[in-house]
Amino acid sequence: MALLRTILAALLCCLAMRCMAYELVWLGDMHYDSRVLHSEDYLAEEEHQRALERNLYSWDGPAQRLLAAAGKAARGTGFAFQVGDFSQGHGGTRGQSLLMFSGAIDAISSHLGVPTLFTPGNHEYRGKGARSALRTTLLPHLSRALGAGVPLKGYNFSISHEGDAFIFWNSVDPDLAWLQGALADHRGARHTFIVTHFPILPMAPVRIGWIPFGAPGQEMERQSLLGLLCHRNAIVLCGHIHEQAVLDYSDGRGRVTQVSSLALVRPHREGPSEGQARAIPYASLGSVRAALGKGGFLGALIDEYLPHVTAYERIGGAGYSVLRVNGEQIFNDFYGPGEGMSPVSRQLR
Repeated sequence: MALLRTILAALLCCLAMRCMAYELVWLGDMHYDSRVLHSEDYLAEEEHQRALERNLYSWDGPAQRLLAAAGKAARGTGFAFQVGDFSQGHGGTRGQSLLMFSGAIDAISSHLGVPTLFTPGNHEYRGKGARSALRTTLLPHLSRALGAGVPLKGYNFSISHEGDAFIFWNSVDPDLAWLQGALADHRGARHTFIVTHFPILPMAPVRIGWIPFGAPGQEMERQSLLGLLCHRNAIVLCGHIHEQAVLDYSDGRGRVTQVSSLALVRPHREGPSEGQARAIPYASLGSVRAALGKGGFLGALIDEYLPHVTAYERIGGAGYSVLRVNGEQIFNDFYGPGEGMSPVSRQLR
């Protein structure tokens, strides 16, 4: 009889975990910026001037509306997160890098009003004293947000939320062994989410190094990484490419669904809509195959994944995302950068 009660209790616990529902707000690249945080040499380059103007346009208005709307959506949720390139980086001095990173972290987390977690992007590694400044600003913030008793020593960490695993993996400095260990630590999770800056699967635009282990000679590492995620049927939540998109991959090892989000608002790109969303043939990704031919490395890189990509859709626009989990069903809602905007919703599972 005692054994029967134990089995019944375990079944009820399992059923309850499968029915858990929640929502989380998350943000793509934001590129917080300020003219006074760069050197004159940096600003003398036309490319950098264009980036500054782009970033200031967003932060002078649209980003504030976006964060205000995201903050309202985040009320009552467990936490929120941002997937890297929260700043432009390129501080002219270590002091400017400190102000760049602390300003971005404070601006984003204060608006969201719930514990806000970050993973670094490549722009957080750019500028004078950037690595040191990032450790000084981001690690203490993460320790406070996580309620950690001891300071974090790095940017890789994982948490369990409502029976699901959220694994924050620094793809700018990828540690495959750490990821393997984190997945093992959460082997009983209902769903597994990988929060990272770079896409794991190539998405347009494609460049060398724009996925972890995305350079010639790293095929073994790429496939090992993909195998780990397929085995868990993982969902990857990422940024970097400045596009909002959804990609689905499936092979004999399992399935990976990848979602990219963007919170950097540009003129005439203020919100996603069903009219903007469109399916993209993966074979023509970024016109790489047409430009370089199948013999080029980037064409060959796409060919690694091409047979197993079952769907690829660009959503368009910019804004904030809401991850909705309801038992076995998972949705991502792409919202525009203001209140009262209808989302573009996609079912991931």
